[in-house]
Amino acid sequence: MTVRTGRRIADLADDWARTITHDSVLTLPEWLATDDEGRDGETRYLLSGENGQGAGLVANPIAAGTFPTNDPVALLLSSELEPGGEAGLVARIGDLRATLADDLASCYPVAVSTLPGGYLPGLVGDLRPENVRLLLDGLQKAASDWGCEAVSVLHVPDGSPLTGELRRRGFVGAAFLAQAQLDLTAKDFDEYLAGLPKRRRNKIRRERREFAEAGFTVRLDDIGRRSREMAELHAAQLQSYGYHQVTAERLQGLMDRIERHLAPWCRILVAERDGELEAFALAYEYAGELHLKMTGFSASAQEHFGYFAMSYYALIEYALQAGVHTIVYGPLTYHAKVVRGCALSPRSSYLLVPEPLRERVAQLAELIDRHNRAVFTAMGTGDR
Repeated sequence: MTVRTGRRIADLADDWARTITHDSVLTLPEWLATDDEGRDGETRYLLSGENGQGAGLVANPIAAGTFPTNDPVALLLSSELEPGGEAGLVARIGDLRATLADDLASCYPVAVSTLPGGYLPGLVGDLRPENVRLLLDGLQKAASDWGCEAVSVLHVPDGSPLTGELRRRGFVGAAFLAQAQLDLTAKDFDEYLAGLPKRRRNKIRRERREFAEAGFTVRLDDIGRRSREMAELHAAQLQSYGYHQVTAERLQGLMDRIERHLAPWCRILVAERDGELEAFALAYEYAGELHLKMTGFSASAQEHFGYFAMSYYALIEYALQAGVHTIVYGPLTYHAKVVRGCALSPRSSYLLVPEPLRERVAQLAELIDRHNRAVFTAMGTGDR
């Protein structure tokens, strides 16, 4: 079977569009091009097969210091552990992390396969065994070309056909994260609320009322109209989380690329007061799903439940009106998502390290996986 290779999605875009079944906005050539144009380092695309019977791979070499959820070494060594789980397990994880820290730090750069801006592996399409083997061979060849001692496939859903072949090759994995997804069966917001516990319904009504009484009004807007203001709000939000390298200028460039490539699927909800932009939520609508990808809030909006008003309530109202039945929220801040109706689906990241490290890495991964799965299960079945 022929495998084609490109350094940019533009090298393969037409064949990629014909070959990959695009059941997610994250696999579109336009999505990948948006990332390509903002990336300084190398990328490699592989494509096997054709006409809906093939599969593709996206891979990049990553250095230390990238976003932690896209860094398999950071996930292994420093991903935050949610409280709960088996007694004593967190302490054992901490001890093992300490013994591995220096050795794993020497494994950078790491060849990583994941879809940009999403929590899915970078192997997509028809994942029958022969395609998976070819693409993983290509990933390991890219790792060798880039001088990477470690190779990773990130954010693999449970039950994926990738899992068996990854394990056969010596990759070890753990459920470091869980994807949060809200499946909507209600006909309107009142019916959505009715499906939540009474105390949660009352809290949501109070939050929505306070947001409205503060003078904020919500409407749909276009990507190009307020992009500078949105970039500034989002940059301030990321910097408050510690990502000080993310500037408004850098985000303005991203907004420009979104407008150029992704405008047909982009949905922006803005909250204004006296004509001023106070908050926004940017999502993508495709194949029956709404992917929330960017938010920003003024200090005043934050004080009046702007995060919940925009990320959940306004977005849910839009989805119900548009006939969209699934909102994909991504990982982290799990409690806020679960109590508003989201379900959690574990995402395992797999890492292949040099042979001398494999036994200890496998032990650490197994402990993290056990802890996180217990916590995710407890969150999903607990009192909301």
